[in-house]
Amino acid sequence: MTVVVGKNGVGKSSLFDAFGFLADCLKFGVDEACHRNGRGGFERLRSGGSDNNIEFEIYYRESSNERPITYELSIGTDRHGRPIAGDSDRDGEAKKTGWPFSFLELNNGSGKEAKHAF
Repeated sequence: MTVVVGKNGVGKSSLFDAFGFLADCLKFGVDEACHRNGRGGFERLRSGGSDNNIEFEIYYRESSNERPITYELSIGTDRHGRPIAGDSDRDGEAKKTGWPFSFLELNNGSGKEAKHAF
């Protein structure tokens, strides 16, 4: 069980919406996810009028005996101003050796998968 506690206005709902946004990106695509649930589009999601990408990093380990997975997602705009995502997954060897191994990469709407035995 996870409990999130804090004062009003410190970002509890934003934290949960970030997970909802990631789910919407996978289900509906990045452009539609930016507009769902009153988010107001990609430019509104950027912080303080910034022109930087929106970036997420999720570090996950099923159990202490399993290798961890890091999922990174960066959302920017294409040359037409439409939101576009790039992502990658890395296995736990990155944390052990300092050398990340990407086994899934997506950039500008196309991707590749590396062959890797777990």
